[in-house]
Amino acid sequence: MQYEAYENKIKKVASVLAVLWRHIVPILLCTAALAAVVTAITVMKGTIISVETHDVFEYGQKLDFGGKAFFGRVRFEYSADNSSWTDEQPNMPGEYRARAFALDSFGNRNYGDEFAFVIKRGKLSIVCKENTLVYGDKPTPLFEGLAKGDTVKGVRFSVDSYHRTDLLGSMHESIATAVATPNIMNLAIVNSEGEYVTGAYDIDALPKQVNISRRSEILRIEMKSAKKVYDGLPLDSRSLYDITQGTLVDGDILLIEQNSSSIVDVQKLELAPANVTIYDSMRENVTFLYNIEVISATLEITPRPLYIETESAEFTYDGKLRTFPNYKILKGDLVYGDSLKILSYRSVKTVSEDGAPYKNEMYFSVVNSYGNEVSDNYDIKVDFGEITVNKCPITIATGSSEKEWDGRPLSNKEAWIISNTDLAVNHNVTISGNPTITMIGRTKNTCDESLTRITLSNGEVVTNNFTIQGYQYGTLNVKQGPQLCVMVYPTTKTYSGKKISVDLKDVCVPIAEGKVTIDYSHINVSLTDSGTYTLGQLNELAHTCRAQIDGVDYPVVFVGSDASANPDHAVLTVTPKVLSVSAVDKIFNYKADAVYRSDEVNITKGALLGGHTLTARCNGVIECVEGLEDGYTVDNFITYCQITDNLGRDMTHNYQIEMVKGHLAVIYYDDL
Repeated sequence: MQYEAYENKIKKVASVLAVLWRHIVPILLCTAALAAVVTAITVMKGTIISVETHDVFEYGQKLDFGGKAFFGRVRFEYSADNSSWTDEQPNMPGEYRARAFALDSFGNRNYGDEFAFVIKRGKLSIVCKENTLVYGDKPTPLFEGLAKGDTVKGVRFSVDSYHRTDLLGSMHESIATAVATPNIMNLAIVNSEGEYVTGAYDIDALPKQVNISRRSEILRIEMKSAKKVYDGLPLDSRSLYDITQGTLVDGDILLIEQNSSSIVDVQKLELAPANVTIYDSMRENVTFLYNIEVISATLEITPRPLYIETESAEFTYDGKLRTFPNYKILKGDLVYGDSLKILSYRSVKTVSEDGAPYKNEMYFSVVNSYGNEVSDNYDIKVDFGEITVNKCPITIATGSSEKEWDGRPLSNKEAWIISNTDLAVNHNVTISGNPTITMIGRTKNTCDESLTRITLSNGEVVTNNFTIQGYQYGTLNVKQGPQLCVMVYPTTKTYSGKKISVDLKDVCVPIAEGKVTIDYSHINVSLTDSGTYTLGQLNELAHTCRAQIDGVDYPVVFVGSDASANPDHAVLTVTPKVLSVSAVDKIFNYKADAVYRSDEVNITKGALLGGHTLTARCNGVIECVEGLEDGYTVDNFITYCQITDNLGRDMTHNYQIEMVKGHLAVIYYDDL
């Protein structure tokens, strides 16, 4: 296989050589022509054919020389002094020479003819870019003729010759004209390499008339206020100020004129707005170009502090009105010529309701040497002292009374102070809760100490001003009189239809000093029906009693258990028998046009005595009319009850009857 591959390669090469041999003549001719062309190019390369030149250029303008050369690019050399040449183009104004060259096949320069050219200074004009300026804003310079890559520094503008054009212009309107002129004294021009090229220009600074609008920012001028504490001397205004918002344009001057004012007394005076004028550096009035807000100043005199303390005191209540008008100044002082005057002070006599000390309240005014009040010029603070009124300790005596028994109560409400004679004269004592006695005996005239009241002669209650240390109680004494008093305790029983009697020995208590004997046998105290046997009835029979005290005869008088001789006082009471009577509930069958009623009753509580009969009447009625509701019901009230005995006598008064209603109802047969 390797042999066959090798054989194939030999055949391919042989076929290529055969083709070349058939064309050998054209190939040789072409090769000779190519060699001739290469030789010509080598000899002619770099030969300059033509040069395009210009005589004059302006600074910043591109040096656009041109030319043609055989098989090469035309370039130029430059010389400023005809002695040295350089490939670097000149860029500054001046006279220069130039020559074209091109490189031959061996890298040598083939030169053309020399020629001269001039670079002139550039013309640079500077003018304000804006047509309208806000007053104080710096104009933007507009440069015409500035070469590419150059930068101008140090241009300033002066804006002057203001002329107001609209007296009513708003904040943002153009209200003046002015001339903006460039100032080039400090101007410098630098190229992109950082080299100063100022001398490469003829500079023309052009003035321009521009419109001027008012500054939009507020120029807030706060006049400086003056403040002091009252000292009796005047406080004057002044023309001092602070600019608290906004700024003045550089070089502007602000002048303030403030009307003069002064105050002496405490007050805060708002001064009239100050007159403001602003001049620029050329002494032109430019006030109208500012948006000015003036905050007026104030003159203020504040009150002079004065701290006063009133005196404290303590005393025991004696019924006299007291005052404590002394004081001292703790802090602060009065202006020369001023003096304090007391307007009012507290008067104290009694102990306070809660026992706490009183504030020794005093109120003051201040007057000057002319007698005029100047209190408003002071801030007076008073630390009130305390006045303590202590309670007066006392002892109270109660009155004594004595009498012979007469059936009427004995009491004595007299009381007085015995421990302080001065207070006793002007103070009245009222006691409550003291005892009352009617029967023979003796007791202390005590009282409810919590209810004791002490008053002045005008009725004013002054109990709170005293501490009652004790009482000396008097005595109440009822002595035996010309009659023997017998106290009867009442008896109460319920009606039983039988005679009820009271044995006076069981219910009577003689009130006397000594040995008492009484015979009640001639007095019959009894009742059969309900009712009351009274003390008056008993005393009508008192003369039938035989009574002695220590063997001496005494007439008898009966009194009630409350020791009174009230004739209506009950000795024996027979109460009615309690009876509860209920109407019987009844149900009737419906029958057209029927009328139903029932007087049937039952005794549901208690019972009638033997031989007594109860008769009752009820008011319930049902009329059976057409359409009457099934189960129709009415109340059946008992309207009349009478109880009689077997002799027909009315015994109703001996019963306490409770009557309970019943019900009547109608139903239909189907419900049965």
